[in-house]
Amino acid sequence: MVLLLVAGLISWRCLKPTSYRRRKGEFLAWYHDKRKRSFVHNLRRGVDATLTNWKETRERNASIRSKEALAKRVQTSSLTGDAQHLEQGHQSTPKPVNAVQRWRKQREQKLEEARERRMKAERQKVDIFADREQMRQINPHPSTLVARAEWERIRWEAGLSPAHLPDSHGSWKGDADESLKSPISECETTLMIRRNRDSDESSWRKHWWSMGEDNPEAEVETGRIMVTNNDPVSESSQLLPTADSTTAPGHDDEEDVPVPLSTARGFLICLSMSLLIFLLTSNVSLMTTIQSSIAIEFDAATSMSWFTSAYLIAATSLIPVAGRLSIIFTPRYYLFVSISMASIGLLITSQARSFAVFILGRVVSGFGGAAIAPVALILVTDLTSTKRRGLLFGSVNMCYTIGISCGAAIAGALEPALGWRVVFWLQIPITMFAGLLALFTLPKSAHEEDNSSAGDSFLQKLSRLDILGIFTLISSVVLLLYGLAASKVLVLPIILSVVNFLLFLVIEARWAQDPIMPMSVMSSRGNLLSGVATIGVMASRWSVLFYTPVSGIAIRGWSPAISGLLLVPTNIGFGTGSLLVGWLHIKRSGSYYTSVLVCFVLFTASEVFLSQTVTLTASIYVFITALFFNGFASGALLNYSLAHLLHLTHPTTHAFVLSLNAMVRGLSGSLGSSIAGGIFLRTLSSTLTEGFEQEHLKDKADLIRRLLGSPMIVYQLDGLDHEIAIVGYMIAIRTLFLVGAATSGAMFLFQAGTGWTSPKPEEEENEVQVPPS
Repeated sequence: MVLLLVAGLISWRCLKPTSYRRRKGEFLAWYHDKRKRSFVHNLRRGVDATLTNWKETRERNASIRSKEALAKRVQTSSLTGDAQHLEQGHQSTPKPVNAVQRWRKQREQKLEEARERRMKAERQKVDIFADREQMRQINPHPSTLVARAEWERIRWEAGLSPAHLPDSHGSWKGDADESLKSPISECETTLMIRRNRDSDESSWRKHWWSMGEDNPEAEVETGRIMVTNNDPVSESSQLLPTADSTTAPGHDDEEDVPVPLSTARGFLICLSMSLLIFLLTSNVSLMTTIQSSIAIEFDAATSMSWFTSAYLIAATSLIPVAGRLSIIFTPRYYLFVSISMASIGLLITSQARSFAVFILGRVVSGFGGAAIAPVALILVTDLTSTKRRGLLFGSVNMCYTIGISCGAAIAGALEPALGWRVVFWLQIPITMFAGLLALFTLPKSAHEEDNSSAGDSFLQKLSRLDILGIFTLISSVVLLLYGLAASKVLVLPIILSVVNFLLFLVIEARWAQDPIMPMSVMSSRGNLLSGVATIGVMASRWSVLFYTPVSGIAIRGWSPAISGLLLVPTNIGFGTGSLLVGWLHIKRSGSYYTSVLVCFVLFTASEVFLSQTVTLTASIYVFITALFFNGFASGALLNYSLAHLLHLTHPTTHAFVLSLNAMVRGLSGSLGSSIAGGIFLRTLSSTLTEGFEQEHLKDKADLIRRLLGSPMIVYQLDGLDHEIAIVGYMIAIRTLFLVGAATSGAMFLFQAGTGWTSPKPEEEENEVQVPPS
């Protein structure tokens, strides 16, 4: 288009030179004349405005000087002759005697009000800091001085004198005269600092990761912050916010908790985490373009779906416990150990000589990659401010999108030239480089400081893990996916999966000390329905990611590298939809009920539209547009769904809700790979069998088995075999996309059942509290 536009302009310029020069001269003459007239007019207006402003300024300054001189004479003059002179000379001014009396009376009133406020503040000081022995029992460590430093910060930000600050024992110093200089109660000071925190982002930031039941400083801080009126603090004062406060659902918590980092260090941290996220997601999508060669070498055409499912199942199984492990081992050490495990898995995969060893390597890689996503979210929470977290969460999603988009294309380009083994071992040095970079650049987190000061040993901390719950959850997921991923649905593994999941619920409800997911979260209607809807929609989305390159190879006859590029437009749409929704619309905490439902409708429509473009005659531009629209709708849907889910739950449960949401998204990838693989293989097998039977072609069982394992064989055939193979792949992929549309339509009903009402204030007592680490 750009070349056509440039060519048109050049031809128009060359064909009509005389007319062009004449019109150009007329335009320049008109433009210079208008500019000259405008300049003179603007100059005249500017001079007039300058003179007017100068006159007004001179008169205003003269009036100010006369008023200042008059006030000075009133203060220094006597109450007799000078006052009479001023009364005769200035009839418009009040009598100096009355002015002096009014000034003295106002001063006495202010002093009296100051004394009253000082007495009220002293009473509040007694309520807050009188019981020194209790404070020592709550916090026997020398860090009691934190209360003094925190109070000094409050006084400083309120503009008060630091004279009456608590000493190291909680007593107050300062005389009455100094108290009169700043007659503001401590509760009023608290209100002022709460308002200042909303306006001044850079003032006295504090880490809030230690908020919990066993933190006395957190209790003192909570009790002080929650004073929202001038009533004195007492034992009956509330320590936790209600739904009407700023921390209730529908409000933003503006507490900023950044860790100070230099620009270079922050860049290196972002670089290391971006590389790790890219490698994590590329290991999912790269199988779509190289799985045919692997299946041929290992003769595992019917088990090809396990190439991706094994990796996703392993990664998804450890996501719920990754947060607990990062607290025990600290995020940077846990991340480095996990990256080392992932590198070992990549080495095993690249050197595998059998199908079982290859799957073992994929499982080990998945266990290692499970730490990347939760640790990335922990780092975003710990190292950035509240106002920037949304942007960085969007950046994390963009890294996921880039990895999924480029993984298939890079693997498709390397495999024909160097072989599929190079695709895996080439990741090892990059992975170790990113892991070492993260190890040496990540700062010490709050969890690491807590571990260094806590008295529990490593074994005591490890014993708090819900090992039995982890085992039952992993076995339930593995059995479910194993039953669904087979060429024929296996009923027994699915039944055992349900039994294991019920056992997991019993363990979490009755025996687990620190459960992976508390029952109060799992029994919430908003969590359950939103989780089911997310699983269904993302499973449909993953089926598009897995089988779009297959359609390019089998139906259009493209190479694996070019077919992998089909993922670029849909993932660009995913990132664009996610960022645009977060940038333009999601700017507050609240209900996004209607927006989520609209995105469900758009995603369902995109799936139907995409299924109609899987033909030989459909334009490639229409196909790419359908892919972009599908990605855009899914990206917007996920952002709206998460924002609405946080609105439906209380802030005290957001940590568990987010971990459950991360597990659900990972599980959706496994389910999408397994279920879509089963549907695709069954549909393709039945279509090919029926097609060969209709044409009376016999002894095609071996060809059908080869076609199920590799779409590249389609364009190696000729005649009726070639036509039947193309039709079989076309029907199988179209059926898969239509099933995805039906699934997302059913998930619309689940999402509609979540409602739009936030938790009521009386439900706070039933909410789960975060267990101490």
